[in-house]
Amino acid sequence: MFIVPALNLLEIYFIKGTFISFDIGSFGIADPVMILQAVITSASFSVSSAVSALIPALIAFFFGRVWCGWLCPYTYIMERIEMIPPAAEKMKSMRLRLRKSGTVKRTVIIRFFIFIGLLFLAGVCGTPVLHLFSPPAVISTEALLLVKYFSLTAEILLIITLMFIEIFFSYRFACRYLCPTGACLSLFNNSARLRVSYAGSCGNCQKCARICPMGLDPIKDGVNNLCINCGECISVCPDASLSWKIGRG
Repeated sequence: MFIVPALNLLEIYFIKGTFISFDIGSFGIADPVMILQAVITSASFSVSSAVSALIPALIAFFFGRVWCGWLCPYTYIMERIEMIPPAAEKMKSMRLRLRKSGTVKRTVIIRFFIFIGLLFLAGVCGTPVLHLFSPPAVISTEALLLVKYFSLTAEILLIITLMFIEIFFSYRFACRYLCPTGACLSLFNNSARLRVSYAGSCGNCQKCARICPMGLDPIKDGVNNLCINCGECISVCPDASLSWKIGRG
């Protein structure tokens, strides 16, 4: 996020760009939802653009939303904030309420309609607006501006606002409802991908359900497109009931 623009400042351009779209040599990689948005707003299709979105799409298809769980800068920032004592208890209590409220199916439906609504807005306006609602896109763009020009834009206020909401009102609000990148990657959900598998020897301690940032019960909810494959549930399981598995069964 910061290294790439720093390398560019040193006139090293082998890799350049942001999380919206970046180039490694002559090969481009782009966020699939941003390519979809470009098609909708311009009413044109480019094979090269489609190819640039292929790698993220294939990774999501075979390994699930590992981007969201392991690489997203916004996820990383929120995990660090959750470790700060004043915020820790507040965020923990909100996380526990996610499981008790049983909102998994409702969350999936709401995020789908928000995603479709944002695409519709982009199409009607003819303007690529989805990156404004994508925390990793905003953060990486602001990081580039900060390193190259020592400046930030008003878009950083979105990130600050989302953080405020997630600390005090709605745990992982952006990841669960708003982020179009996460919603798009979840569409590649399938039972054959890398996933958390239940071995059938659960002692019903509920540690996995209490720690899940998406409000899932890994044992009951199975292959759910809210899962970000963070592996937190596996790490806290005391009897090895949960493990990584690729494929069905």
